[in-house]
Amino acid sequence: MTDARSESAAGRSRARVRPDARSHDRTDLSACSRGGGLSRRRVLRTGIAAGLAAAGFVTTVGTVNAENVGDVRWTFTAQGFVESSPTVVDGVVYVGDESGAVHAIDTDTGRPQWSFQTGAQVRSDAQVVDGDVYVGSTDGNVYAIDAASGEERWRFETGSYVNSSPTRVGGIVYVGSEDGNVYAIDAAGGTERWRYTTGDIVTTAPTVVDGIVYVGSHDRHVYALAAADGSLVWRYRTGLWVNSAVTVVDGVAYVGSDDSTLYALSATDGSLEWEFTDPDAHVISATTVHDGVVYVGTDDETYGVADDPTEAVLYAVDAATGTERWSFAVDGSDDTDDWQFHASPTVADGVVYASNTNGTVYGLEAATGDVVWAYETRDDVWSSPTVVDGVVYVGSDDGTLYALEGAGDGSSVDSRVELGTLGHHDGWAATAAAAETPTTPPDVGSGDDGDGTNGADRSAAELERELAETAADEGGQQELVEVDLDGVPGMGVTASLASLGGVSYVLKRRLDRLEAVDRLEAGSENEGESQDEAEKAAEDD
Repeated sequence: MTDARSESAAGRSRARVRPDARSHDRTDLSACSRGGGLSRRRVLRTGIAAGLAAAGFVTTVGTVNAENVGDVRWTFTAQGFVESSPTVVDGVVYVGDESGAVHAIDTDTGRPQWSFQTGAQVRSDAQVVDGDVYVGSTDGNVYAIDAASGEERWRFETGSYVNSSPTRVGGIVYVGSEDGNVYAIDAAGGTERWRYTTGDIVTTAPTVVDGIVYVGSHDRHVYALAAADGSLVWRYRTGLWVNSAVTVVDGVAYVGSDDSTLYALSATDGSLEWEFTDPDAHVISATTVHDGVVYVGTDDETYGVADDPTEAVLYAVDAATGTERWSFAVDGSDDTDDWQFHASPTVADGVVYASNTNGTVYGLEAATGDVVWAYETRDDVWSSPTVVDGVVYVGSDDGTLYALEGAGDGSSVDSRVELGTLGHHDGWAATAAAAETPTTPPDVGSGDDGDGTNGADRSAAELERELAETAADEGGQQELVEVDLDGVPGMGVTASLASLGGVSYVLKRRLDRLEAVDRLEAGSENEGESQDEAEKAAEDD
């Protein structure tokens, strides 16, 4: 599989959102800079102090000036794209890069302490708990690395790319793979405890709260699994792929979907609390919840969803009601590039830090969405920022990990960091290490089609039933065939599957999506095919 295919399948699928038609207060950055590299960058305003300009390639937006543009404390040059989100524990920042390296870097000096080489690109974010670093790689492995020495402790092989970030709670590491499985791995020895098979690839990081593992899949479902044995507690079906990690706060699970909707679900039984929908959107940013507000990002690309590019939007949504508090937009209407708030925001000292693929990291006032801080790197930013002691750590596709002076002195206090999702700091490391390893599954909830079956030992009949339902929902026949999926991109298990016309459906729906993605990236209009048609083929699984 080509790297372009793996990027799209890994949750970097093109997605966009159009601003909500309802009236609301929005900071509009209609002149925001464009491009994926230094040669394509433009600075909006002039007059920034020369000393700050020397610290990095700086963009000013809104009211940003020489006093609130981020200073660079240090930079670390990696061996390629840095799309992994930084984790900062015990004075060391851990991050992966395009070359497959995992780096440990001193937070005071920016000097490397060690680098560990995996077999392929690392987009997964490192989880650091109790002296060990856990990270996934697109070589298909989950690695446990000694945090002090950088030596491998063990590796666990899955059936496909591991772009999901591992989450360790107690003595178990939970992670998703593009083979369609969610795995529970013994943290001490790297052996499998259980696995749960979904109907498609899993790219999102599992979130573990109160003995439940919450995770999304490209089979359009959000799953709640018992952390002890992988049994299904409940699942909720959305309209399209789920590329957003789940955030659980005060008994509510918040998650976005490519179907344009941010969902608030009961963490107990999966029932719908509310939904926030922008009708032309894909919502792939992991949600962040802080002080009663859900922060979630969208993007502006016209990937067959809308006729014209509009704006990438970061929304602040009331966590209790689902109503919009404010939104912050980066305009894309005068450009063909796809600006996305793909990365998950973080909150520190009343400032929401959010990365955009236009290369800029924004600091927005949490109460209003006004710009109070910004820094522009030299290329796209897919990395979710983490703030520790006033320093903003974030990676960029320019091959650099940045340590930037933030707008305050505090650390990330939002749910995303404190749940160990998409980069974290010492707070989560201590919580996860002290947690008890789950031994007893919780009571099964009563949410939509939850049946409490065991993820490790589900019968062929159970898997057949679930996949047959999915096929039927998509207008297909419910013919069941035995399919050996070893070697099929994104799978790697043998199972009985519901097919549309037999085995060819299983292969065709996967390859159609990959081919459609390739056509889009090569410019489908030049091949006489509309972008809408290519998108439909890419999503029609």
